[in-house]
Amino acid sequence: WARDWFGGVSACVVDSEHDRRALADHLPSERLEVIAGGIDTERYAYRRIGEPGRLVFTGNLGAPSDLEAAQRLATSILPRVRRRVARAQLVIAGTDTAGRARELGRLEGVRVDARLGDLRPSVWGAAVYVSPAAGGSDRTARIVESLALGTPVVASAASLSRLDAVEPGHHVLAADGDADVADAVALLMREPVVASTLARNARALVERARGWRTVTQRYEAVYRRLGERPLERAA
Repeated sequence: WARDWFGGVSACVVDSEHDRRALADHLPSERLEVIAGGIDTERYAYRRIGEPGRLVFTGNLGAPSDLEAAQRLATSILPRVRRRVARAQLVIAGTDTAGRARELGRLEGVRVDARLGDLRPSVWGAAVYVSPAAGGSDRTARIVESLALGTPVVASAASLSRLDAVEPGHHVLAADGDADVADAVALLMREPVVASTLARNARALVERARGWRTVTQRYEAVYRRLGERPLERAA
């Protein structure tokens, strides 16, 4: 059904080069537009108020990929971090039911918060946001929220795969193996200047590339091109 639908569209908007490449076999390049998803930069205001030694993960705790990430954080990554930062704590937060993730709250240094109406305080309240999960649109949105809120991010390559403008080492720290993730988290906890620099760079990127004004202007440009095409054919 997707191929039939694509055949009738004049333009298809996707939010990353990853998705554009996935559709390249179904639509000619001139019909594909890449426009990053926007975020309300006032609602997701920049605040550097994180509790030292606290890392946070947010997600759908009922989804297998997010549950796996939470389990890795609680059972493998956090213990490694605590060898470097003795009182480090992990908050696993979600808006849905905790399900199997709730059992992780029995581990030392782990807190599981479920059915939250607003995840922003959980992210603001942490020194580091960690995303060792696989990629996907939901994961991208969670990372963008953290970048906007001012919480430094450590993320896997898969988590960053749909964030075209994000540069590891400048906006986030990228790490995949559990030991590498723990090293990156500990670095940000021990080096507040590095953490603050990443946070400021990330916020500037969000404002520049994902604020509603920027996103609206890019959509308006698409609409103008679509509106001009019938006139071009008539000419």
